[in-house]
Amino acid sequence: MLDFHGIENPGYNIPTPSSTGVSSSSSCDYNKKKVTPQNDVENNTETTTAKRDNWGNDIEFLMSCIALSVGLGNVWRFPFIALENGGGAFLIPYIITLLLVGRPIYYLEMILGQFSSRGSVKVFEYAPIMKGIGYGQAILTFFIATYYSSLMALTLHYLVDSFYPTLPWSYCREEWGDQCIDSKIKTDGTLREVANFTGGVKKTSAEFYFVNIVLHEKANIDDGIGTPNWRLAITLAVSWLVIGGIIIKGIKSSGKASYFLAIFPYVIMLVLLVRSLTLPGAFDGVLFFLTPQWDRLLDAKVWYAAVTQVFFSLTVCYGIILMYASFNRFRQNIYRDCNIVTSLDTCTSLLSGIVIFGILGNLAHVSNNPDIKSVVKSGPGLAFISYPDAIAKFEAVPQIFSALFFLMMFILGVGSNVGVISSVITVICDGFPAIKRWIVVCVMVVICYCFGLMYITPGGQFIMNYIDFYAVTLVAIVLGIFELIAASWIYVTSLDTCTSLLSGIVIFGILGNLAHVSNNPDIKSVVKSGPGLAFISYPDAIAKFEAVPQIFSALFFLMMFILGVGSNVGVISSVITVICDGFPAIKRWIVVCVMVVICYCFGLMYITPGGQFIMNYIDFYAVTLVAIVLGIFELIAASWIYGKFG
Repeated sequence: MLDFHGIENPGYNIPTPSSTGVSSSSSCDYNKKKVTPQNDVENNTETTTAKRDNWGNDIEFLMSCIALSVGLGNVWRFPFIALENGGGAFLIPYIITLLLVGRPIYYLEMILGQFSSRGSVKVFEYAPIMKGIGYGQAILTFFIATYYSSLMALTLHYLVDSFYPTLPWSYCREEWGDQCIDSKIKTDGTLREVANFTGGVKKTSAEFYFVNIVLHEKANIDDGIGTPNWRLAITLAVSWLVIGGIIIKGIKSSGKASYFLAIFPYVIMLVLLVRSLTLPGAFDGVLFFLTPQWDRLLDAKVWYAAVTQVFFSLTVCYGIILMYASFNRFRQNIYRDCNIVTSLDTCTSLLSGIVIFGILGNLAHVSNNPDIKSVVKSGPGLAFISYPDAIAKFEAVPQIFSALFFLMMFILGVGSNVGVISSVITVICDGFPAIKRWIVVCVMVVICYCFGLMYITPGGQFIMNYIDFYAVTLVAIVLGIFELIAASWIYVTSLDTCTSLLSGIVIFGILGNLAHVSNNPDIKSVVKSGPGLAFISYPDAIAKFEAVPQIFSALFFLMMFILGVGSNVGVISSVITVICDGFPAIKRWIVVCVMVVICYCFGLMYITPGGQFIMNYIDFYAVTLVAIVLGIFELIAASWIYGKFG
């Protein structure tokens, strides 16, 4: 498994911890350029003012990640995304995207956080030009925190309503008129005017209740969004009081709460699973969920939905995983944790899908509607219209299952929002370490509560839909792309990139001069491209220099020779190392001499009159195609097989 022993300063200026402790200069000081993995200190007896908190144990970190990633995205968002994108057809791109995109990014964020012991802004000091990514993630998570809290307020509202003798959304009010049909099944086991309902003419009492009683929703917001619902304002306040109480002491308190937040939802989900699978028609819904519609795999929208759902479900590219990992011990086995969380997240999505589609199958069976997709209204309102509507049709004690479902939703929301708002608070505390954490927490709770009131107004759902599209999906993907660029391109290959840019400037400067001398405005047409560029076009261009072309020619080909030596030393050393590792009894100098002779003999082939044909074949099949294939298998071995069986 992954071990950080032996890793020495890959990019950061990190002093090596001694066996007896570290001096105060090697502690994690957020205001200095040095980044010290103070978590690596096992026997540190000195106290520093800037020491970063650590999780109480490794399990607290794992449970916190589970509570964060296995949240509303799995139970609330995943089923309706799958429903809109072909059911089983969505699972294939979702799992592929999770393995090839979601898991590597999740692991990358864990590495960055654990190694640097810094939040989502200060971690980008390895590439200061990209610090805006961290600020963008902090702003994004702030809006998501307010967005999540409004969903928690709604779930708490429905949780309280679940204790009425009759579920208040199961029957129609007189003021709703003939356009409403009861969500509750009649005594004869049928639904009133089902044909009209499935035809889109009528609406269920669950939808009327959500729109008219809970939200007092408006048809549009041309004349403003209105004032908040006082009942939702109370449940929103309760939600933020719960979150604030959990995070008031940082990871010391949230780590302890993570056990309940991560485990209890599974207890409720298993109860709902048993109940949903015992409903008539449940297996029809499950089969719809698991059976792929192969033609939908060619639809780009399905793949886009899979990518956005992976980002939303795993909570990658928001800076939250990075923040959680920054409180780890330096040698925490994050590879194991990454595989556990991502695998559990997938299983939870599948489990919640089976639960929900089992209920939808029963709803289709009761309404005599063979089209499962048409029996519910999908979209963000699924949790507060379709689910309550389905639960109202349960014949035995629907109040119990309603209370369990919305309690689970509330706990999932708490687990997710604890991580989301903690990310913002960590950024502030890292930037202003003199401010007490409890002050930051209290101020943020009040601010987020005030922003959350916006979503529980009559026009709040319009704003929520905009936030859901632009903040949850589009912005997260854009920030994720830049995060990957910063980590894998600027940080790792910055010198190589600068060299490529510099050589490009030199070469195109020469080509510009050649175009000027030949009075040719098309720079691309003045030279012959391809492998022969270095020995035809470049010499031809240099020969046209008016002043001492010999000097520029000598410098150019000397540079080419030195570059070739530098590259080939590494290439042939790789082969020699493989041989020496496999046959350690053979002296290295013998292997070197034999390889030099063999390579010389093979090289003679390329300097024959027909050698250029062979070189072109080698250049195409060995340098590009085979390298790409081997690279794919290398990534699979490192990021999937190793994590699965390592």
